[in-house]
Amino acid sequence: EADSPMANNYSDRTVYPFIGLFYQVEETSIVIERASSEHLKEIEELERDCFSREAFSRRQIRYLIKSPSVTALVATLKGSVAGYIICVGRRDSSSGRIYTFCVRPEYRRKKIASRLLMELEKECLLKGINRLTLEVGEDNIAAYGFYNKNGFAELYKIPGYYSDGSTALKMEKFIKEAVLQD
Repeated sequence: EADSPMANNYSDRTVYPFIGLFYQVEETSIVIERASSEHLKEIEELERDCFSREAFSRRQIRYLIKSPSVTALVATLKGSVAGYIICVGRRDSSSGRIYTFCVRPEYRRKKIASRLLMELEKECLLKGINRLTLEVGEDNIAAYGFYNKNGFAELYKIPGYYSDGSTALKMEKFIKEAVLQD
């Protein structure tokens, strides 16, 4: 899969300046690829860790990964799933809805979520999707900030959206063609 046109290798180096020199502290190699049944167990575990009561089941995730209207991507690091994003395209529409999106806590703030979102946007444009929507918990300040920073705008609130009665914020983003040049 690493040689497929869908796989993208990224190299990330964290460096610190010291007297005009840079010292390499950490190097990681992240591969973004289409999710497959081989990733199913890790996606399910991460889904449960991220969303507990609201998590999709293994059966639901399997269905989504296999559906032709779905774009499901994983970020792998050393062969393990570090994060994933799953988006469902609407039939006869230029809209897609991000159903679920999560990065392992230990890999957050390392641009993995940004890379997953960027690759999803490219795939969506190639499928004729130029608008993404999602719901995010009103109290999930980190996720809201991430989406806002990445061009999503709040549309409206959905009271009682989650099983615990909490409110979700509906957000949307229009994807720009320029993302294909990146």
